[in-house]
Amino acid sequence: MSIEDNKTFLQTYLSGASNSIKYEPWESGFLRLQYGSRSELIQVAFVHKIGDKPKPKQLQLYFMLINGMVSFTSASALSGMCWSNGYVDWGTVWDDDGCDDGSNAKKYELEVWIEECLNKMVLQENQL
Repeated sequence: MSIEDNKTFLQTYLSGASNSIKYEPWESGFLRLQYGSRSELIQVAFVHKIGDKPKPKQLQLYFMLINGMVSFTSASALSGMCWSNGYVDWGTVWDDDGCDDGSNAKKYELEVWIEECLNKMVLQENQL
């Protein structure tokens, strides 16, 4: 990990160079951080080497923080876990209002949930 002791993941990586990809050492490989046109973090994936791209079925984080959402799914999936308004729930690509904060949703601090997702990303079975 390359996060400074007193900074969170989002404090460290939320902004980057516009329309860029950055590779940060992470566990036994690298986090591939992709930034959008407004220098905002839009995607995070675990890869083994600098220059690698995530595989279609590999778990990744997708940031839509303008809409207050972060999703954890593979690029080819139609559903996955979604964080919105402080809650994590299962969602689909057809959801237009974010995650449900109903009875099945679990309340989570965003940084805590992101850390759990990062830990799952590096597991071999999630690198299909």
